[in-house]
Amino acid sequence: MEHYLLSDRLTPGYVVIEYGNPKCPAADVGLFTREIYVEPSGYACTSSQLDHVVYVWKYYRVDSRGSRTPLAEGKDFFAPSTLGRANGEQCIQAQIFLYGNAGPVPKRDWWQMIEARHPECIKVIHARPVGASSN
Repeated sequence: MEHYLLSDRLTPGYVVIEYGNPKCPAADVGLFTREIYVEPSGYACTSSQLDHVVYVWKYYRVDSRGSRTPLAEGKDFFAPSTLGRANGEQCIQAQIFLYGNAGPVPKRDWWQMIEARHPECIKVIHARPVGASSN
């Protein structure tokens, strides 16, 4: 079971959780869980590999004291999906979802968050929103 712990200072927008980056710390491991903390930037990174056999993901908002509030899909977050490697290219693996209300697409877009950290990956990301740049 994977637990995503979102900072209570996180504003609505896309969240990207990058897996398998050796420059990042490993996910915190519990008895039957792994926990990944998402900073207010909306980007998290772990050296742990994306576990393709995980069938349960839990999402929580966490305050400065560590208190957790469960989040519900379709109310607090939307469209969770997995970004993998495309066409054999070495790019990142990530979980991506939209946090916050279901209003207009926010300014913090997932592909911009990835491009800022991994400019080599943007050419292999095929699932761009309509109108997105393909530079």
